[in-house]
Amino acid sequence: MATEYCSQVKCINYEALNMIAIAIKSHCQGAVIHWTDNLLQFSVNSENYFPHHEIKVVSKFFPEDVVITCRYKNEMDDYSEARIVEYHNGEYKDLDIEPIYYYIPRLGNSHDDNRILDKVEAFFRRLDTTDTDKEGNLFLNWFNDEVCYKFEYDGVDGKFKVEATKRRDQIYLKVYESFTKEDWREITAAEPKVMHNPLGGLAS
Repeated sequence: MATEYCSQVKCINYEALNMIAIAIKSHCQGAVIHWTDNLLQFSVNSENYFPHHEIKVVSKFFPEDVVITCRYKNEMDDYSEARIVEYHNGEYKDLDIEPIYYYIPRLGNSHDDNRILDKVEAFFRRLDTTDTDKEGNLFLNWFNDEVCYKFEYDGVDGKFKVEATKRRDQIYLKVYESFTKEDWREITAAEPKVMHNPLGGLAS
């Protein structure tokens, strides 16, 4: 069964990005490329394919100060992660590995929703740490025990209590909104839905 890979490529040099996009389309005809409005970043979705070779080759044609960054998202059988790789002048190095969390149920896209997810993710990122093996390769050291993070958030649209229970890469959310001092009502969806928390940028 084919696995869909997602790569996000970023560089301040449009010429370098355009050459990479052309090389990707030439090598992988099924790849779908989506450019951002400022033409300084694009994402590519493809089956069982990462454009590592194409980026490395193209980077040889540009001076060392032209840095290309790629965020590779890979979905495994039991978890997902994103690897951040930096390329310049034909060389490359791993910068980081990020966990990808699945939130159950999904929240909306309001300012408060996003701030709540940011706070939850920041807490659990301290548990799922990046480490280095004997060969110097980065790997993600997942925290496998169940843990619950509770906090209150005074948002733009109200006051909220949040319970976030983490089970490896799955985070189960309960969000309560304060209608009066004593009246807290759960506003998370009754039907569990899965969502990816979007990770902004490439290495942010």
